[in-house]
Amino acid sequence: MVDGDAARGQALVSKLRSKGAYEAVLAATVAAGLREVTSRRFALVITEITVQRPHDGLKMVELQTSGRTSAHSTPVMVATAVADPNVVRQCRVAGVADYVRYPCPPETVLERVRRAVGRAGRLSEQVVAIAAVRLGPAARVFLETLATTHLGAGTFRDLDRSQLAVLLGWVAATRLPIDPIRLERLVAEIERTFGVLRVPVPVH
Repeated sequence: MVDGDAARGQALVSKLRSKGAYEAVLAATVAAGLREVTSRRFALVITEITVQRPHDGLKMVELQTSGRTSAHSTPVMVATAVADPNVVRQCRVAGVADYVRYPCPPETVLERVRRAVGRAGRLSEQVVAIAAVRLGPAARVFLETLATTHLGAGTFRDLDRSQLAVLLGWVAATRLPIDPIRLERLVAEIERTFGVLRVPVPVH
């Protein structure tokens, strides 16, 4: 968790450890948070919007969701008192897993963490996180549409590795107005990350 308010941050970290049975780490600055997420793997990054200076937490959001850190596939949840609609929209567009407004009971934050971690654990969500870096916010709709068309309605949410291999074949073969080089790099990255190989599909 990245939060410059030591008392509030430590209270939530303690709650995550005791009630959620999570291993939680508190960083008091954005720089310290970035060092943590690039030195080991986390299931979720939680950040304040105002860590030490107004809106400096947006740097953590932007770096984590844009692919400019080695841990870009780790989902980010914002927990903050900032209610500025522009900030909320900026975070949503960037692809944060959740945006939690303070004040709220610690139990509420804990439940939202459980949901975010649960979603992040799905193969489909991990694939979306990687695809969003190369394709932007439209990545989820693009992948869900291909999965529905070629694998069946409702299959994307609980995607398994064999289905992913087929889906990657369709991603590589798509004729939508998306740069084919970008798509090929995306497919190759997903293949390396999850140890699967695309299944070639017929192209007409």
